[in-house]
Parts: sequence; structure tokens; C-alpha cells
Amino acid sequence: MRKVRACAGTGTEAEPAHKVHLAGWFSNPRKPLMTLIRRVLRGSRRPVSRPERQPIEDVRGPVAENRPRPQTRLSVPNRAALAEEYAEGVPVDELARRFGIHRTTIHRLAAQAGVAVRRRGLDEPGRREAARLYENGMTLEEVAAELWVGDETVRSAVVARGGAIRPRGRRPAGA
Repeated sequence: MRKVRACAGTGTEAEPAHKVHLAGWFSNPRKPLMTLIRRVLRGSRRPVSRPERQPIEDVRGPVAENRPRPQTRLSVPNRAALAEEYAEGVPVDELARRFGIHRTTIHRLAAQAGVAVRRRGLDEPGRREAARLYENGMTLEEVAAELWVGDETVRSAVVARGGAIRPRGRRPAGA
């Protein structure tokens, strides 16, 4: 004997079970209808003018907004130029500014191009050179620009070599 189920909506028992149409029963036809009604009503009313947002401030002053930056996709020639300049030793901050990408993206693209990722900081000869230049009267910023590193890197190199950091401010006359 053949099993037959009732087909939803017809009330007959003559149709086989694979013709049951229950999907329509569980759908929500009101959601698209309500969306349509909302859109029509929104268009029929005059737009409400909202007051301009006041800048957020605290005791330190106005708070800067974090605006999302658009994503920058580099072309293949730009990726090659970036990897070449990175391999030549151009500072990451300069590459980030010129290509409009984040520092970590530069390291990732350099690694993908097969370029050895540079370690931040100075090796031992670099630390000796930084300490020598600083002791000869250059400022931390001047030494950092000379060696293409950050001034904090120079500061830590000078301290590690036993040097003392001079106080900020004007240099004494004749120095």
C-alpha cells in the first residue's frame, strides 16, 4: 500500500508527500510589506532637520573624531617599487606616508616580495655610532635623522652605552 500525506492548502489526500508546500506557511510576508510602507511614508514626509552635531569636548579640549580611512590597494608596479625601496633602507614611516598605507602593511608586502624584514633599532656598531654622535654635540633628533631611526632608539642606545641624556632646552653658548 502506498503512503500518501495531505498536501498543505489542498486538503486532499491524493497527492504524494513530496508536494507538501509548507515553506510559504513559515515565511513572513509582512516584513517586505512593512519595509515598503516605511519607505513610502518616509518619502512622503518632509525630512526632519537635525541640529548639527556639537563637537565633543572634555577638560583637555575638543576630542578628535576617528574617521575611517579608505582602503588603499597597491598595483603590482607599486608593490614592486615599495619592496625595492624597503630593501634599499628607506624608512617605513616615509614609505607609509608616500604610498598611503599602514606600517604593518609595508612589512607584510615586503615579506611577500621576499625581502628580509628589517628589525627596528640599532645593532652594536650603530649604537656606538649613535652614542659618539650624541656625545659630540648632536641632538637626539639630529642623530636619529642621520641614522634613519627614531629619537627614542637613539636615546636608548646612548643610555645603553653609559651616556647621559642632556636636559632639554637651548644649548649653552659656545657648545
